[in-house]
Amino acid sequence: MALLVLGLCWGAYVINGDPLPGNDQRANMLMSVNLLKHASLSIDPRQAPENFAWQVNPPREAPFSVALSAWSTDAQRSYEEGELTASPQYYLIPSTHPQQYVGIFGIGASLTALPVYGFLNLFVDVTTNRFWWWQGAKLTASLLVAFTALLIFLTLLRWVPMGSAVLGALAFGLGSSVWSISSQALWQQTPYLFYLVLGAYFLFASISDRKSTAAYCGMSLGMAVLCRPTGAVAVACVGVYFLSTCRTRFLYYALGGLPLALALGAYNAHYFGSPFTFGQALAGEAIVQLKLGHGFGVWSLSTWAEGLAGLLFSPSRGLVFFSPVMLFGFFGMFLTWRQRERFAGLIPLQTAMSIEFAISALWFDWWGGWTYGPRPVVDTMGFLALSMAPVMDTLARAPWRRRVMVALLIYSAAIQFIGAWSYNLIGWNNKGGMNIDEPQYRHRLWSLSDNQIMYYSTGLSAQRDIKLQIIQNHYAAEGPIVTARPPSSSGR
Repeated sequence: MALLVLGLCWGAYVINGDPLPGNDQRANMLMSVNLLKHASLSIDPRQAPENFAWQVNPPREAPFSVALSAWSTDAQRSYEEGELTASPQYYLIPSTHPQQYVGIFGIGASLTALPVYGFLNLFVDVTTNRFWWWQGAKLTASLLVAFTALLIFLTLLRWVPMGSAVLGALAFGLGSSVWSISSQALWQQTPYLFYLVLGAYFLFASISDRKSTAAYCGMSLGMAVLCRPTGAVAVACVGVYFLSTCRTRFLYYALGGLPLALALGAYNAHYFGSPFTFGQALAGEAIVQLKLGHGFGVWSLSTWAEGLAGLLFSPSRGLVFFSPVMLFGFFGMFLTWRQRERFAGLIPLQTAMSIEFAISALWFDWWGGWTYGPRPVVDTMGFLALSMAPVMDTLARAPWRRRVMVALLIYSAAIQFIGAWSYNLIGWNNKGGMNIDEPQYRHRLWSLSDNQIMYYSTGLSAQRDIKLQIIQNHYAAEGPIVTARPPSSSGR
């Protein structure tokens, strides 16, 4: 049955045959192959020029922009003379070292993709073959999410019968945005989800089996923080739980996570000047300036209520419309507190999930920019699925709940299939030039007549054709993905 869950989810993720195009995942892909080929966590603009905006500054003439897909001796000469300058795309950020840039999303996703790219590199050169560069990211993402569903199944088995555990795992794997978004590209959230649920699996193993297993919990959640800084919320919540219930487990837990915490601190100190400075935080102000035209910060208390309501009820971003089956997790949170003795281990996970949900609502663009469905809260779907355990426990006594859950799962899976098949980044998000990132068009997020689900379901074939064309353009881009080292002026 475990293999069935794994195979069914992974098969659903790859059946469309294509990755989700976009730039958010590009830094993770770029840094992964750079690490594989050149054992470096940073990159020089001359190694990957297509990831930078270039400007020529000729003497006594007006500057102008140029596009560079590969380096040349002429470009090198102009660069050395200061006539050619580079500015990174938003997904890269300058480090404290001259001409060295790193991804804004940390190193966790890049490290996680390394084995897949290493395997593919046995057969093709992943720094020149763009098809397998993109497909390698899709393969990594689809496997990670499929194994996350498997871990949810195995964890739920601690409380509920096998059939109910399968239903809970499929609610996560097929009924949430992990199918349409997380499994389709190497976002930072994709490995983040996996490590969070892996940590939860070892949390319950340490409670019921061996205390030393808490070390693996610490390691898993430590890797989650390497993927996304908000993982520190889960680290803290689980740490408080261990400390209040068993100090031996807490010691193992802390020792397991300590090496990763030290590695992250060393990385931040080396590239940003402080162990407590994160690239994503540094990039946040620039993104706010770019999207909103001000530098007032990435948090918005004034729109917190709107963000929370939108992530739940917006027709084009809300969980109610895109994944109603996951609402059983909220019901499970209520039942957890009524049966605290049996489901005590879920409480730190639910606390972390609630805090992350609130953080997403506080973010300046709570709608997640150009995306499909409630991507900002997809990080919480693993813990939300595990929170269904108390509900699953009642299904045998209330068959109508099972029927309702199955019906909602079928609906949710259909919505996720539409997204995985035809969502192409542009489409509804910029329909008729009405960019939802612009304040005057943001009302579209609340429109029942102009909603994202209807747009992609009625234009399924046409939108898929656009998606395939965008992907082909990515595959056909010229120039190497990354070169070994900054070339000299004597050659390419």
